[in-house]
Amino acid sequence: MTVDPITPNHLSELRERIQELAGSRLSAFVNETETTGIIPSAALVAMSETGCFGRALPADFGGTGEGLRAFCIQQEELARVWPTAAVAATWTNLSGILLTKFGTPAQQAELLAAIATGRSMGAVAWTEPHGGSDAASLRTTAVRVEGGWLLSGSKRLIDNAAKADFIIVGARSDLDGPPRRAMSMFVVRRDNPGFHFGGTYETLGLKGAGVGHFTLQNCFIPDADVFGDIGRGFYQMMAMVEFGRTGVAAMCVGIAQRALDSAVEFLTERVSFGRKLSDNDVILAAIADMRIKLDGARMLTERAAIMFDAGERCTAEAAIAKVFASEVAIDTTACALHLHGGIGFTSEVPIERFFRDCQAFTIGEGTSEVLRMVIGRHEFARSRSTK
Repeated sequence: MTVDPITPNHLSELRERIQELAGSRLSAFVNETETTGIIPSAALVAMSETGCFGRALPADFGGTGEGLRAFCIQQEELARVWPTAAVAATWTNLSGILLTKFGTPAQQAELLAAIATGRSMGAVAWTEPHGGSDAASLRTTAVRVEGGWLLSGSKRLIDNAAKADFIIVGARSDLDGPPRRAMSMFVVRRDNPGFHFGGTYETLGLKGAGVGHFTLQNCFIPDADVFGDIGRGFYQMMAMVEFGRTGVAAMCVGIAQRALDSAVEFLTERVSFGRKLSDNDVILAAIADMRIKLDGARMLTERAAIMFDAGERCTAEAAIAKVFASEVAIDTTACALHLHGGIGFTSEVPIERFFRDCQAFTIGEGTSEVLRMVIGRHEFARSRSTK
């Protein structure tokens, strides 16, 4: 599939490799996972062998060191076949990127190579039962004790929680300080005393993503597992939203591409009232609108990824890509489902699965409403800075 004429050869080759992985190997696991809600280990092994869990991680630690643009191509092609697989790769790469930036040398040596090679899976836990969009309002506490910290609180709606061997957890380490300077992060392991995994949610889509919840009851975390600097957790987490939001946008591009491809394939040979549907002006306009939106989403995602890889701040650009692409995914899957007619409402064709899967992406990694606030504030700040 030709996407654009300016993609470097090595990225075009990567796209072909991921297409082969997703189409020939991972697609065989989709129906099983939809039924069981668990990604088979063989699927994770196949992803690991193709570098999916270390695409954005440094080569020194077993990753491929290819950067966010390559990661986005991977995520797009995984999501075009199986969005759940893309989610698994997202949070493992994101936890690895956090380790690269803020982990101690000992944490990096222990965890990064294990992540990149698929021997270990990570997750990041910030969201709590009382809310998620207000990242500075954590209620999970971290109390200083001899040799470490005691964590107490609850986390919910955590992707990869079911399979993660370790979870980077945000907690309030200063109960009286200003919220944004009172947060810290800790590496929590499943076998830490006081860690209690509560199970996974029955979700509308993304079956097998392992979206779970857990509690911490005086969970002792040794000083060696403090993550980054005490009191800097909020800023450490915010430093990675550009990566996370751009990655989500790439998944949405893949879903939108699948919706367009499915609609065109289905309609090509369909005849209604003696006329091919592919010659119907209303159908042509609908397909054209899907393609226009898809191209816009892909270009916005590409822009954010290129800026990130160049070391430029792309807070607004990542938010723009994520808002636009996630809403395009919902629009295009809804349109494709409608164009399939009654059969689109059944599991006989996969479009209903993609429609269900993409609903999560206008919520996770910043709701569309919150990100519109981010974008608007950025514009006013930019205006003031130029005066």
